Amino acid sequence: MAHLIKLVQAAPQDFDSLVLPGAVLVEEMPTEVLSRNIYVDALHKVLLNGAPMLLHLEFQTKGDREMAQRLLEYNVLATCKYKLPVCSCVLYI
Repeated sequence: MAHLIKLVQAAPQDFDSLVLPGAVLVEEMPTEVLSRNIYVDALHKVLLNGAPMLLHLEFQTKGDREMAQRLLEYNVLATCKYKLPVCSCVLYI
């Protein structure tokens, strides 16, 4: 999984455009979304149609019954921390 995260770090705009067409990368955000040491795989501040928002990416190599719940938790935590709307996406590899 770490190699996928490094790939996103190497070309963040490419991944943002793939997942959210029209998004323009503003900055890569810290991946720790709360002081409880909860980390996401990638979190980018983007502009979509001129409006700021966050794009949250998670990578999975196999099915996870808890993924929807975790994605919701990460989304809410990032929304509360940064006060921006968050688009969360899971990329199954």
